Amino acid sequence: MPLVSLEKAVEPLVPILPAVQSHVYVAKQLCKNPADGLTQDESASIMLYTMGWEPLHKCLYCVLNDTLRSREREQKLKP
Repeated sequence: MPLVSLEKAVEPLVPILPAVQSHVYVAKQLCKNPADGLTQDESASIMLYTMGWEPLHKCLYCVLNDTLRSREREQKLKP
């Protein structure tokens, strides 16, 4: 599977996390010149995962972790 931009990668999340696109923009702005050898998208994806936003239960790491712990995770997560 080829790598896609962070914006493209989060498109399937928009119905359950409407604010995700604006947080991608912020993360990419803060990661314009990563010093760690990562690409901007790679660095921004780590930042996006660790960002908290209000309401907290709607931020990426909370929703993803809740889904991974769910008994219905196979129905909820599709590659």
